[in-house]
Amino acid sequence: IKHTYNEEADAKRVAQAKLDALSRGTSSGNLTMPCTEKMLNIMAEGKLVLEGFREGVAGEWVVTRTQYD
Repeated sequence: IKHTYNEEADAKRVAQAKLDALSRGTSSGNLTMPCTEKMLNIMAEGKLVLEGFREGVAGEWVVTRTQYD
């Protein structure tokens, strides 16, 4: 961050936004759950939005691999 901010709140807001941007794409995980017909259209490179999970898990994810048994 190259800009100097006069207000501490502004600097913290910009710093948090930069940290959030740098943190995107650095997490991975596995999700196993029973498959419903609606889930059959989930495929690699698709986006998956997880809701109702703990902080750090809930949110938008990119699918890298699927397996239907």
